[in-house]
Amino acid sequence: MSFTWGRVWRLWLISFWWRIWEERNNRVFRDTFSSSESVARLVQRDVHFAIRLRR
Repeated sequence: MSFTWGRVWRLWLISFWWRIWEERNNRVFRDTFSSSESVARLVQRDVHFAIRLRR
């Protein structure tokens, strides 16, 4: 299955919002903090994993 830029963009957007929400919950409920670079790496990893999973 070939990924178009539109699909990659949607994957990135969904992963971005999910990780931001997760970070928010960690800060509010668990009193733990991650750097913005760490969250960005997680988003990148999620997108790469999803693309590899579809190949």
